[in-house]
Amino acid sequence: MYRIAMISVHSCPLAALGGKETGGMNVYIRELSKDLARKGCQIDIFTRSQNPQVPMVVPFKQGIRIVHLKAGPEAPYDKNQVWFHLPEFLKNMEQFTREEKNVYHLIHSHYWLSGWVGTHMSKHRNIPLLHMFHTLAYLKNKATRPLDEHEPDVRVEMEEQLVKQSDHIMVSNQREKVQMIWTYGVPANKVSVIPCGVDPSLFRQRDPSEAKNHLGLPDKRYILFVGRIDPVKGIDTLLKAIKVLRKKLGSAHNV
Repeated sequence: MYRIAMISVHSCPLAALGGKETGGMNVYIRELSKDLARKGCQIDIFTRSQNPQVPMVVPFKQGIRIVHLKAGPEAPYDKNQVWFHLPEFLKNMEQFTREEKNVYHLIHSHYWLSGWVGTHMSKHRNIPLLHMFHTLAYLKNKATRPLDEHEPDVRVEMEEQLVKQSDHIMVSNQREKVQMIWTYGVPANKVSVIPCGVDPSLFRQRDPSEAKNHLGLPDKRYILFVGRIDPVKGIDTLLKAIKVLRKKLGSAHNV
């Protein structure tokens, strides 16, 4: 049986969606784990305990367990403070693994904080490390520079190390792969593009006119944006593109 240690330190896949620290990555890890479990894998998802009343080990789905490990206060706090408690998380993960006598075939870490833990577990136990960044500080800083928002320097440094220390890197689209190669000089064969999936039971094609009628919208063309209002999401680029499109097509196209 193939066993995978999935690491998501700062964000639990079971957390309610909608906050700044809970969103796409939670859903991604949860759905990826469910699909891997359906294929016969055993998944342990390691995350930080944010509530002492929640059991350490929570069975989620068949073949999947959520393992809550203490790392600093067992309460919500700024994810940038998690960095200072990573040694405690690592120690507790190693202890849990020893006590359970678990032998993992792969470590799959998500986000730079989890990557730090993943590199140490990988080295100590000689287990391959697959890492997914989800976002990169270098690119995020470029996007938010006009607002004087800046990711911590330790994150920038850690991501540079992770690129070298990971056995393999996973990205969700070809552009991310190109950025990884250009920015960090990563060999192309070290990066795999695996697009994010879509749950067809939740999202499926519908007749546009029917949808507009249901929502009480005028019969015009619409562009749907789904996500939180955040500079890194590129909403400003979307608005500029709409302006250019309207100017190019003219009002006759009802954009």
